[in-house]
Amino acid sequence: MAATFVYYMLMRENEEWQDLRDEVKADNWLLPLGEHAWLKLPIPFEVGVLFKVIPEKIIEAMVEKDVTLGDVGKETIRQVSQALNVGLPAVVDPLASVAMNYDRYRRQAIVDPWMEETLSANEQRNRYTSNLARGVADLVNSIPLVNKLTFATSPMQLEYLMHQYTGTSGTYLIALADRIARTGILPGVPFDPLMNLTEAENVVGTTHDFDWVSLIGGEGVTNVPMLGDLLVDPRKRAGRQQEFYDLIQELDEVVATLNSITERDFKKGYKYRKKHEDILLWKGQLRFLERQMTDWRKGRDFLADRPDLSIAQKREKFENLLAVRLSILRSVGQIMGELKTNKSLFNKLKPRTRSV
Repeated sequence: MAATFVYYMLMRENEEWQDLRDEVKADNWLLPLGEHAWLKLPIPFEVGVLFKVIPEKIIEAMVEKDVTLGDVGKETIRQVSQALNVGLPAVVDPLASVAMNYDRYRRQAIVDPWMEETLSANEQRNRYTSNLARGVADLVNSIPLVNKLTFATSPMQLEYLMHQYTGTSGTYLIALADRIARTGILPGVPFDPLMNLTEAENVVGTTHDFDWVSLIGGEGVTNVPMLGDLLVDPRKRAGRQQEFYDLIQELDEVVATLNSITERDFKKGYKYRKKHEDILLWKGQLRFLERQMTDWRKGRDFLADRPDLSIAQKREKFENLLAVRLSILRSVGQIMGELKTNKSLFNKLKPRTRSV
């Protein structure tokens, strides 16, 4: 526990460490090796939970204002459930997660909620979805009756199931197959729906961004199968982004509920608004950040589609985009701290936008 205290106090001022995903920080000791790779040492199960995870979370709750005892409890429950393997049988659990559209390990939706609501199952994909999953989903979608199975025709859901059921070795093979397919060197399949499976695609900014130089510690080393289990790229820092979209989801729910209640009963709506005034006071700033993140994603997608840039040039520009994203989300920690401690900054900062 003393070593945990020293480790936390040494790392807490490091912005790269702060902005990593909470589960990555909790489940590993992270040691800097270079600017684009940190060593990731998994903690032992029960011993690690008792002497690293829980004490570290308690220290964090004592030191940081955006962490509360409720967060300590949530992390403890997550660790205990993992250590005791509490849950459904392994054969059923992935299907249950797909049915709920929720990845409990990553603590996020498997398919983006807006995509799940607005797109047909076979169109639930993006440029980061596995080529293999896309190909299999397209093939299943062309078979009558079988194409009614959403989990088999949605590339995102199918990719999740493939990783869950094939395990670590299967995940490595899928990553290698996708990387080879995206080079465009494989002969094309001359019939639908698989004819586009082997077309050259952008890899920068995806988990497929690795090559031979990556094997000796070059750019993309954290994406190499097997090496990626031991390393983490601190520049990606997705922790703040995860917290931000959790806040946006909470805000959307509060605003929709408030509007529904107010239409039925203005007085009840007023009470509900007062109850959730803490997050509603930040609505203007959160919506502004949301628009900025939308523009950022458009810039990232535009970069991926540029045929005039080499992979090295795209990597350089993508790293600049990561810095822009970090600057956009810099205020999320402050907002989270105020919401969790129920101390509004309204009297000090007086946000301009207060309307619902």
